[in-house]
Parts: sequence; structure tokens; C-alpha cells
Amino acid sequence: MNYYTQISCNPTTADWIPGYMDTIPALIAHHGGRYLYQTTDYVRIEETSTAPGLVVLIEWPDKAAAENFYNDPAYEPHKRARQDGSATDMYLIPGAA
Repeated sequence: MNYYTQISCNPTTADWIPGYMDTIPALIAHHGGRYLYQTTDYVRIEETSTAPGLVVLIEWPDKAAAENFYNDPAYEPHKRARQDGSATDMYLIPGAA
């Protein structure tokens, strides 16, 4: 069953972004994931919190692939940089209807 990572990100500094974007897409692909979208262009139809600066959806072949990416030692320094340089909500969602 496919799994999806949904991310809403508000960067508080841009320092981490170039290194993150130079490295992470290939690491996601290495774990079988693919970006479905990564955009700052969206229409907000309900509002209960701060609008994210960036919304991302990544598709994974299964839960293990998503978890393996998230826990990959190669991701760790980029994950910490993102966490230190942004306010991010991230969800792992099963693809079952």
C-alpha cells in the first residue's frame, strides 16, 4: 500500500534550504519516493493556523520506505537543519481509502 508524506513548512531562515534541495530529492528517490508536488502556489480554502510557506506531498511505495528515508543517517543533518530553520508539520498517511 502506498504511503504519503504531507508537509507544511514555514522557513524561519533560508540558510538550510540550498543544501537540503541539493541533496534530499535524490535521497527520497533512493528510498522509492517521488514528489507529487512541492509548491508555494496554492489556494487556502479554510484557515485555522498560519498558512505554510511551502506545501509538499511525497508518495512512497510503502510505510517502510518512508520510515527508512526519515531515519536514514544521510538525512539526519538535513533533518536537523530543517527543524532548526523552520516550523514544519509533517504527517505520514496511508493511501487506503
